[in-house]
Amino acid sequence: MHIHHSSGFDCSPGNHSPSFLQIINSFHRELLRVSLILFLLLLHLAMVKGQVPVTAIVSDANPSPGELFMITLSTAGDSDFYSASIEVLFDNSVVEFISAECSGLTSGGLAVAGLLNPGRAGASVTRVSGLAVAASGSFMILEFRVNEQALAGPSAISFSGLTIHDSSGEPVETGVLSEIAINIDAGITYIKLQSLDPVLINEGENFRAEALLFASGITDQERISCHIGISTANTDPSTWSENVWHEMVFDGTDGDDNLFFSAGIGSLLAPGEWFIAVKGSIDGGGQVFGGINGIWNATTSPSGQLTLIARPPYRYTLAGWDFDDETLLTTQSVPENRDVQLQLIGADHAGFLVGAGGLAANSRGWNDGAGVKFWLIEISASGFTDLELSSRQYGSGTGPRDFAVQYSFDGSGWEMVDGGGITVGTNWTSGVVENLKLPPELENRDQVFLRWVMTSDVSIGEGITGTTGTSRIDNIIVTGINPLSSTVTVYAGDANNDGVVNADDVLPLGTYWLTGGPPALIPDTFFGPRVIEQWIPPGATFADTNGDGIVDHRDLLAVGLNFGKLTGPEIKDSTMPLSVLDIDPVEGGRVQTIMLGSEEVTALRGVSFSIGVSGVPDEMWEIGEVFPLFAGDLPSSGMLSFGFPDGNKYEGAFAIKGMGEDVQTKSLAGFELIIDDQWNLPFTVSLNRLTVSTSISVGSPLAGNLDMTISSSSRMPEGENLRSVLLQNYPNPFTSVTAIPYRLEAATFLRIEITDTKGRTIDTPFAGFKTAGLHKFDYDGRHLPGGIYFCRMITKDGNMGVIKLFRTK
Repeated sequence: MHIHHSSGFDCSPGNHSPSFLQIINSFHRELLRVSLILFLLLLHLAMVKGQVPVTAIVSDANPSPGELFMITLSTAGDSDFYSASIEVLFDNSVVEFISAECSGLTSGGLAVAGLLNPGRAGASVTRVSGLAVAASGSFMILEFRVNEQALAGPSAISFSGLTIHDSSGEPVETGVLSEIAINIDAGITYIKLQSLDPVLINEGENFRAEALLFASGITDQERISCHIGISTANTDPSTWSENVWHEMVFDGTDGDDNLFFSAGIGSLLAPGEWFIAVKGSIDGGGQVFGGINGIWNATTSPSGQLTLIARPPYRYTLAGWDFDDETLLTTQSVPENRDVQLQLIGADHAGFLVGAGGLAANSRGWNDGAGVKFWLIEISASGFTDLELSSRQYGSGTGPRDFAVQYSFDGSGWEMVDGGGITVGTNWTSGVVENLKLPPELENRDQVFLRWVMTSDVSIGEGITGTTGTSRIDNIIVTGINPLSSTVTVYAGDANNDGVVNADDVLPLGTYWLTGGPPALIPDTFFGPRVIEQWIPPGATFADTNGDGIVDHRDLLAVGLNFGKLTGPEIKDSTMPLSVLDIDPVEGGRVQTIMLGSEEVTALRGVSFSIGVSGVPDEMWEIGEVFPLFAGDLPSSGMLSFGFPDGNKYEGAFAIKGMGEDVQTKSLAGFELIIDDQWNLPFTVSLNRLTVSTSISVGSPLAGNLDMTISSSSRMPEGENLRSVLLQNYPNPFTSVTAIPYRLEAATFLRIEITDTKGRTIDTPFAGFKTAGLHKFDYDGRHLPGGIYFCRMITKDGNMGVIKLFRTK
């Protein structure tokens, strides 16, 4: 019998038997072959059952706050894939789980996902039928969003419980799925416009808009800028032009690291509807836009709305009387009614007594006055419509009780004003006329007559009006509006609208003194274009340099504060001086009194001039007293004065307050030129510009027939008694430090004090002994609020000098 072994050994008779070692080696080879076959078979079976590696790939490893990113799960080899489930762990302060979707191997299948706990989500995907052949690829997409207020820096998303099943429902083992590392980029993640949904304000009012902004990973606030946009278009703010955006001010942070910004808006906007949004950026980079609920979105977070209601037309005081200055002349009016006087017909004016506020005009002699005795005014209403009248009356018990307001075009034929009946009492609340509408026939007329006529002889005490019965009237005001109003652009300080701020701008202040008109929406002295309603008369619009609605001493501040500033190309004085004066100080003295004059008689109410000094270093000369020679003995209270040293130039001006008759004169102005004792060489004074104002002109240059002369009073300070005087400070107005010069006729003890407008002493810069001669001290007024102050010098013998100081912020 022959036996055949699969090992290949032949054991038949005649053959040599193999050695034991050969048998063992052959067995090992056979075992290796069988093992390899079994391994390949098992590997094939494992692949069929789905034991495959799984990978996770993130779409963006550096997402920014608010951005979406996806993690895709995939198999790395072919398998009989049917379903999978997994749990996802994440930091919910950094990211938010959104959803799970089928993908690749599970396309067209079913997906279920949701939060299990904060920071833990579960997701499952499944096919609806088995694969035709084993395959590999993606099977699940997990979607996340970075929280808008997530802090910048690293974070991670990890996995657990990954289970895959094949088409027979058998689980397939998988390896460990590595966590996903992400790094949140720094950026603006949230920006919101606050408190603007919607807002309604009046024209000229200011609304404080606020913005809230969160920037992840930014600790340096200076890297962040926030702007507010104001547009008439309700469109995507990213399309708005750059000129509608304005920088906001950083206000601080809260405990959640939110940044707060604010800006005042509305005060310079025209009436109508406006749309507001905000935008922020880091280091000037990409911009993020915000609406009323967060990041701008036309539907869920649109722009805020701001509506401005047009303010009513400005109501001018055509003529007003308060009698507090004990005069029957107007105390406020348009120029045409300046110096209009309240008249009393038939009765007797009896001075001024206590009124409704301040003083009132008093009268007596109203007996037998019904229809023939009355108060009367004659005014101009040219250019004005919608006229209204207000007044208050008072009487004694035997004074007249019944009055009526009547009007006339010529002062002879009179008509009643509807509602103009007045019953006077022994109080200021009975005989009141409040905004009484005057007939339309009186509008835009050069002559309007109004009277308060006594209509019966009945006294306030119900008897007969007696000869000693008194009647008072107070607070008469006639107002109107300009029906043809328009707007103009003004600059603070350029009172004559010639494009440069200089001494000439003092002259219109005198011409339009105490004229009132529409105030600016934001009154200030900032030198920039300001759009305002044009006044009646138009020239007064520019004279109101600070925009507060009245021309007065406060407008002089803006001239000094903005002196030399230009609204356009540079404007220079004439290249040829109008007059030149050569001076030898050795012969002429150290203090030169120089007179400016005209060879011909000139009509004027104000004068301004610009002089230059050459041949002397700027620090070795200064201007002492300046004189308005044309004004004669007019008191200083009726005059505006201004002086401004500027390097080797000096500009000065004087203007008589208000409109009136021109002064006829050849003498214009004078000034003292003080030369330092150390300078003894000749020098030159030149008159570069001279301008005068008249009753019909706010400023006209004079050229030719002008001269400068040294007064015979020029003197040397040594050996002669010079009168003690406190000289005008410079600069004036001043913002921080101003120089205050003074001269003493003899050595003396003195005090120099700074007082407020009520005479209360604020500072005492000097108290002690000084020698005779010229002195100067620098006064630091930075601690003073902006406003008007006085400096007074009191010497031992009782002499006192006072100058006015203007402190601006």
